[in-house]
This record gives sequence, structure tokens and C-alpha cells, in this order.
Amino acid sequence: MSARRVVGLIRAGTCCLGASLSGRAELGTARLDFLRSLLTAMRPHFFALPAGAALAGGAACPAAPGWRIATAAALSGLGWGVGQLVNDLLDREADRIDAPDRPAVRGALPEGPTMLVAMLLGVAIAFSISLLHPGAVWLGLLSALLLLGYGPAKRTPLLGNVAHGALMAMAALIGGASAAPTSSLSVVVARTAPTAAVVAGWAMVYLEANYEKDRRGDGMAGYRTLPRLVGLRASAALRGAAAIALGLVAYRHGLLPGLVAPGMMALGVLLVIVSSSLVLGAGTEQAALRGYRASVHAAALGMLALGSAAVGDLAMLGVASLNGLVVERAFRLSPNP
Repeated sequence: MSARRVVGLIRAGTCCLGASLSGRAELGTARLDFLRSLLTAMRPHFFALPAGAALAGGAACPAAPGWRIATAAALSGLGWGVGQLVNDLLDREADRIDAPDRPAVRGALPEGPTMLVAMLLGVAIAFSISLLHPGAVWLGLLSALLLLGYGPAKRTPLLGNVAHGALMAMAALIGGASAAPTSSLSVVVARTAPTAAVVAGWAMVYLEANYEKDRRGDGMAGYRTLPRLVGLRASAALRGAAAIALGLVAYRHGLLPGLVAPGMMALGVLLVIVSSSLVLGAGTEQAALRGYRASVHAAALGMLALGSAAVGDLAMLGVASLNGLVVERAFRLSPNP
């Protein structure tokens, strides 16, 4: 997969828009089936990651009406879904090996219509973000570039991790901007940067677990991810150590206030250790896939813990519980959702 492939998808979406406006568009599948495939491919069980990042950024800025930060969190989650649509279209070669049941691999997501939906949603999200803070549109633009560049970045060691971490950091900055609509973007960035850095690190820890269970398919697609360079056991050890370090940094710098946030982060770190231990013991992609469920729960718990101060302990417990049920449902339907 290359930048040329990204351009080809954008062209397919643009052509589909033209065909739709002229009444010549053909979906090629039943509309209801297409909508179901879109929702599945957007992977709502991961929405807690960018939403939690936005909440964390909002908590780092002065108090603002809760609806503003909640809106930023919802838009960030939806933006993640858009990114997953694009990523699935780009990653079909690797997914044929690692996730053959995904809609894009099964041909349930026609390129033109799917890309058109992604583009229209992207424009709507960018416009909505600009209403929260005038400068946030630039953060949205950077996020879009990171989404499109993530696939090509995986061909360079560690660059995929950096791109994913930077994307989650953008969500944190968007949350910060939503909480401080009268502050300049430079002030928002300066105030939110420490939180955004921890958010980025936690996102990179999750991604490493994803790369471990997908190592075989990534190799077939020509991606040079860290598990392919250093091996599964070294990768698992690194992410386990990184999770512990990030949890301690977040706690010591006051990013986990109250009682609920520290407990959620501690549970998240523990689940990363459990997941890493499975890979350290067996050293296989199958072990990484068995531990992936714990990694997804850990990613959500840690990210939501960082955003707990924005919504309060009771509300965060409700959000985390609901997200846990959504994640469990996804894994009941597929071992690699």
C-alpha cells in the first residue's frame, strides 16, 4: 500500500460523488447491508480511545460547559470510525491474512461509496470542530493527514506508532480547544501538551499489541512494524514496561485525580501486563491474538482514566462499563474485531 493508493481512493470517492449528483451511482449491494457493514467497519468498540483522549485534553484546560467537551469526545470517536473505513480499504491485503471476516475483505464495502461516506463524514466533523474553537480546524486537518498517512507510515519502522500516537494527541488537543474556546490555539496547545504526550504514549502501547497479533499479515503486506524487527517477545516486554512507566507518570503529574481514575489506570496497566505475559510465554502470533482482548480493554480503561476529571467519577464509571460491554460484544462476534 502506498500514497498512490490513498490518492486512488480519494479519486474513487470523488467519482462516486459525481455519479450520485448525476443520478448514475450504483451501490452494488443492498443499502441495509451496506449500512451494517459501514457500522461494523467503523469499529465503535474502539471509540473510547479517541473519545477518552479528547476528554483528557478537556480536563487539562479551564472549566467549560460539559457539553463542549462531550461534543469534542463524540466527534473524535466518529473521526476514529472514519479512519477505520479508510484503513480497511487500504489494508485489505494484510487483513486477508489476519482478519478475513472484515467487511472490506469480504467485498461488502465498495470503494467509491465507502470512500464517499468517509469524505462526507470527515467534512462534517471538521466543520463541527471549527464551531467548538476557530483554531481547532487546523487540528482536524492534521488529524485527517495523519489518518491518510498512517498506512504508508507502517512501511518505516516506528513511524506507524508515531503517527497513531500523534493522531490520539490531536484528539486530546481538540478536547482542550473545546474547553477553552476564547484562548488562542497556541495557549491551548501549551496547556494541553503534557496530557497529550501521555495520551500519545498510551495509544502507542495499545498499537504495539495490535501489531503483534497482525505480524504475519503485516509482513505479507510489506509493513515493517516493531514486532517484525525485534520479535514478539521483545515487543511485548517493551509495551509492558511502557505501560507501567506511563501509568506512574500520569499519577505523579496529577493526571489521575480522585479515586476512580487511578483504579482504572492500574487495572489498565495490569491488563497490559497480562497480555504481554501471554506473548512472552509462547512467543507466537496466536498468543498475541489471545491476549489482544485484554489489550483492548486496557487501552480503553487507561485512556478513559486520563479523561475522568472532565466528566466526574460516577459518569466515568458508567462510560467505562458501557464500553466494556461493547468491547465484549465485538469479541464475541470475532476474535480479531
